[in-house]
Amino acid sequence: MQKLPENFTTLTHLEELDLSWVNLKELPENFGDLNKLQKLNLSQNALSSLPESLGKLAHLQILDLYYNKLSSLPESFKNFKKMTLLQLEGNPLPGSEIQKIKALLPNCQVVF
Repeated sequence: MQKLPENFTTLTHLEELDLSWVNLKELPENFGDLNKLQKLNLSQNALSSLPESLGKLAHLQILDLYYNKLSSLPESFKNFKKMTLLQLEGNPLPGSEIQKIKALLPNCQVVF
């Protein structure tokens, strides 16, 4: 599966979602409509970018993004006030991007 079905984001009551190891290359722009998500695992995919709408996931506490192809993160990550763990290891993120995300999320453990 390289892409999620268009109607996937109608599952608005999801609190946990594991999409690891499914070879995703992109997320739909309206992925942020899954606004009850607390734990999201997108690890071990082929994501090279993330939609800005991800920042609408205000209840997100744990986000696993390890081993993708991310070289930058959306500015909307600043909205993750409840996030406690962000896993980024195995992505080609420059040090400046890591420092920026740590500054945006001071109460979050960022693993890279």
